[in-house]
Amino acid sequence: MATPDSPHPESLLTSHELASEQDDDRRPGTSHLATMNLLLEHLSDGVILVEEDGRIADLNDVVEQIFGEPIPVGAHIVLLAQRYAIASTDGAPLPLDRLPLLRPLTGETVRDAEIGIVRPDGKRRYLSITASPVVVRGELQGGIIIVSDITARVRREREAAAFRTLSQQLAGSELDLDAVYGTVVTRLAEITGARAVRLTRLEPSTKRLRLARGTGMALASNGTDLQSVEIEAVAARTRLPAVVPDFGAIEDSNASGNDGSSGSSASGSAIAVPLIVRSELIGTLSYELASPHTFDDGEIAFLDMIAAQSAMAINNATLFRQRTRERSLLANIIDRLPAGLIVFEVIPVAGRRADYRVSMLNALAVDYLPAALLARVADRRGGIVGARLRRLSGDGDTARLLRWLDDLFAGLSFDVPGLGLIMAVLLITGVGFVAKSFLVRPFVIITERVLHRTPLVSIIYSSLKDLLD
Repeated sequence: MATPDSPHPESLLTSHELASEQDDDRRPGTSHLATMNLLLEHLSDGVILVEEDGRIADLNDVVEQIFGEPIPVGAHIVLLAQRYAIASTDGAPLPLDRLPLLRPLTGETVRDAEIGIVRPDGKRRYLSITASPVVVRGELQGGIIIVSDITARVRREREAAAFRTLSQQLAGSELDLDAVYGTVVTRLAEITGARAVRLTRLEPSTKRLRLARGTGMALASNGTDLQSVEIEAVAARTRLPAVVPDFGAIEDSNASGNDGSSGSSASGSAIAVPLIVRSELIGTLSYELASPHTFDDGEIAFLDMIAAQSAMAINNATLFRQRTRERSLLANIIDRLPAGLIVFEVIPVAGRRADYRVSMLNALAVDYLPAALLARVADRRGGIVGARLRRLSGDGDTARLLRWLDDLFAGLSFDVPGLGLIMAVLLITGVGFVAKSFLVRPFVIITERVLHRTPLVSIIYSSLKDLLD
């Protein structure tokens, strides 16, 4: 017979012996607890009736559904803590004197204490425990324990917290594409406890998925074809979540179909979802677990939510990288112009005249800006980019520049996004056309002849010309 001082896990497996021993050695308080039996099967929560020595006197079917297997009447309550690894919701072990299932036997009432258990199938569940002592004529006769499954609620709260954290970290990545990749993969690995996480990008020209960032097992170096049977390819091709609950079962069926044998060397499970932005597929997000696992609707929906947030951040960072490269290319082009060039962006101001921001300029243009304007920035060129002229005005030259810009844009009563960039491209194109025209070409030829005939200068000029060409 199990007692609080000498529990043994095998007691859970000897239900028939315990039931017989219980019938032979009934405690006085058991008769009072038995009067509650008629109510047990009509409750939606699990109910456990415990005798004063810690043995289970009775329980309803809901308890067995929550714990995932039949629990024998007569087993000691301490054995539940051992068999199901009862701990706090954050995984910390609970000492016996703080175990909610035992506290009623000391006369203590427990309300909504939250614990975590690990069922025989390996799934973790979270429970809320409310327990009260049973006292008859001033004597403690046992306890009644009500068990509620709060796994769905705990998971929703944790997923919401994880999503908020991921959103904050993505917002703080400052549109750095590599930082976005790293944040998504690292956070997903931490949230799921996965042995491998993969983020792939679709290469439209080859219709292959390329690994952008991952942990654990990686994809093939040449990528994955969209028509393959890889889980990422299936998710990308169908644009729907794809799951594999058990790799071992797939390998077993393949082996049995080939040679009649069974058995597999691999086990685990995986899930993959597509990354879609504005109906455009840009990649996939997937992870693998080390053990077989059936992914429920909540887990699939959560990964879909992570994928949608990640896809938007990846798309924004990709566009920012492309724009940065284009601006860098344009800056290199205008730096080679033989004249100063300044690109102004018009900033509408409600109820007042528009302001003008310097969005781009080349090295020669700095010499044409008002000296008082340049004096306000530490870096003569880098510091002026982004400056708003009307805020920096205060001298005559800057005022004249503002009046000229006001006259230039006076006819525009609407905001044209990207107007500064368009004007810069048109100006560069115009300068190039003039430089290639028949009126300028003779002067260019004469100048090149002079430079080629000048000692030392000809070597430098030829080298620079070859480099720029």
